[in-house]
Amino acid sequence: MSDAIQDVYPLAPGQGGILFQSLQARGASGAYVVQAVLRLRGAPEPERERAAWDALVARHDALRTALVWQGRARPLQVVGRQARAPLVRHDLSALPEAEREARFAAFLAEDRARGFELSHAPLLRLARFRMGGAAERLVASFHHAAVDGWSAPVLLREWLSLYAGRPLPPAHPFRDHVAWALSQDRAAALAFWRRELADRAPGASWTPPPPPSPPAERRGDLWLELDAARTRALSAAARRAGVTRAAAAQGAWALTLSRLSGSRDVVWGLARSGREASLAGMESRVGMFLNTLPMRADADPDRPLADWLRGLQARLSAQAPHEHLPLGELQAALGRPDGAPLLTSAVVFENYPADPARLGEAEGFVIETAEVREQTSLPLTLFAADGERLGLRLLFDAAQVDAATARLALSDTARVLETLAEAPQTPLGAIALDAAPTGPIPAPRPAPRAAPQAEVARIAPRLAALWAELLEGETPEAEDNFFALGGHSLLTLQLQERIRAAFAVEVAVPDLFRFATLAAQSRHLAALLAEAEAPASSLAAAPDPARAEARAEGAERLRRRRAHAAARPHGVRHA
Repeated sequence: MSDAIQDVYPLAPGQGGILFQSLQARGASGAYVVQAVLRLRGAPEPERERAAWDALVARHDALRTALVWQGRARPLQVVGRQARAPLVRHDLSALPEAEREARFAAFLAEDRARGFELSHAPLLRLARFRMGGAAERLVASFHHAAVDGWSAPVLLREWLSLYAGRPLPPAHPFRDHVAWALSQDRAAALAFWRRELADRAPGASWTPPPPPSPPAERRGDLWLELDAARTRALSAAARRAGVTRAAAAQGAWALTLSRLSGSRDVVWGLARSGREASLAGMESRVGMFLNTLPMRADADPDRPLADWLRGLQARLSAQAPHEHLPLGELQAALGRPDGAPLLTSAVVFENYPADPARLGEAEGFVIETAEVREQTSLPLTLFAADGERLGLRLLFDAAQVDAATARLALSDTARVLETLAEAPQTPLGAIALDAAPTGPIPAPRPAPRAAPQAEVARIAPRLAALWAELLEGETPEAEDNFFALGGHSLLTLQLQERIRAAFAVEVAVPDLFRFATLAAQSRHLAALLAEAEAPASSLAAAPDPARAEARAEGAERLRRRRAHAAARPHGVRHA
């Protein structure tokens, strides 16, 4: 091991999923870049500020970690002995207020779009702004592959302590969590999730309608807050029903998805904290503990809301012993034959302390507000922030999701929670929501036209050689399955790149899951090559009148719903 390297070990379950999704969504600006934005009154002293950040990075191995995956069957994380987060300072104080705010907003967008090079540590960078008078802003940007949301206030509290010269106890290494996760029974977990997600309905993972035109900015961000009285009423009703507010938020999103998709059977992602209570000092540990795995519900229209939520919470409890499985491994095992994604939305319930007053104090400045801005690679992610006022924040990819649909989804989620507070015995089908099904789930993508058997026979040995190199094994047989031989989600990305280089053709990642055997993948690749070489005129299909009529009807329904959403006051604002 190099003198510059302190440790090397595998990825935690949540890191693998984020790495796969980050690499797959290279065009999704700012996926998994998290920005902690602090408004300061007064300015930190520059040398002490720099020293405190350096000490914080030296203290936590997660902040000195880079991810290594290229050319490897299994990705690793490498912890360096030293790393230093870049810190830049900007002086906007001489500009008019409107221009200051515009410049700052532009910086946040550019910083988010810049992303991170995941193979270089640290996955953290800092910027401080003079905004005029005593007003300052501090932006700490980090990648979600390094730290989770719970870690952010831990890091800020410790940074203030280090700045003030207050002593801190030794930090716990992140590898403890990785060792615990790897010691769990993965075979039992995989068997559980196969049972849990067997026979999913075609519309279970709802695919939202795209916007009518390309958005100016890809990051969509909507916010809605229940006032203190409604939040107290919700908490009381949840206690009487025997459910947590977290379970209530999950159920509210599930029912919204059911209405939008027109399917009783719905599947979404549930972000689990991953912080194992048996590990000492878990509340103060820093790293990427979070793991997102599927949640499934049957929105029976005749079932009372409170009773249905109790069943949902019981299902959550049953999943707890199996939360350590990486999402990519699960997706590979459960890949749908039509190549549809397992998850198109997720819910994160944030119950960690984020009140600026609880972060601590430092000489010369105070933190007035603290805001965490996130962006995932999923089309929709709902954040529910616990507190005296329950906050609901919906992040959506504006290139994939129509903004009017996102507004309806957020307001309907709040309405389900209000129904729990006011009339918990209401049957699910009687809860009045604005959302209507957004049209039929798109039919599975048709397979390319069949290629001549001679072409398939020519391609198969070359493809088999690529498999053998990636899987570091023997040459596979025709019916061998890529994932059964040890393939996983990250290796599919490497396989995609090698196919592109060897055959000069683009294979979609979902199709690598869909056509998982060597024979099926060879036929698919041969068909793609045949289509690429065919004259353009031979590929033109005759118009389908029924499909054209369905598209026109769907467009008209969406137009009416947008008009309704624009006319109705939702209490939703852009962040």
